[in-house]
Amino acid sequence: MIIPLARHLIVLDDRARDGTWCTSPYPGHPKGCPNFPGCPKGKVHFPCHEKLYNIKKWYAVVHFFDMAEHVRKMREKHPDWSERQLRNCRHWQNGVRKKLREEMSTLPDGILLEIPEAHGIDVVSTMKQHSVEIHFPPENQVVKVMFVGVREKTKIEEYA
Repeated sequence: MIIPLARHLIVLDDRARDGTWCTSPYPGHPKGCPNFPGCPKGKVHFPCHEKLYNIKKWYAVVHFFDMAEHVRKMREKHPDWSERQLRNCRHWQNGVRKKLREEMSTLPDGILLEIPEAHGIDVVSTMKQHSVEIHFPPENQVVKVMFVGVREKTKIEEYA
């Protein structure tokens, strides 16, 4: 699903850029993300807010992933796995990202924010402003979002 975003309703939050979110503890990682301060692809360059403000049109590319169905299928394949193993993003996230990129390819060229939080965008608040609820932790449905900023006559720049 592609949702045009009202530029003035994109919520920026520096906690993503200063490491606050990255260093928040979660199960098995008391110091937060083990990849911090690098990003998942080993890049540490993220465009500054000013570069994001210069984009005239923004779109959210949204995919609703049925976690309940995924867990059911994984439980059939791996009956001895724990609930945490069944829900592990390693088993579903790349497929969802692929679907998001395929849908994103229908948009004009621009800048792709594959992980908008890493660019200081509060995705939950921004999507709520555009009538898409994202709940944490996700129970039966995971909502994955990529942002595409469209500007004229450029190729897509990918920022992890």
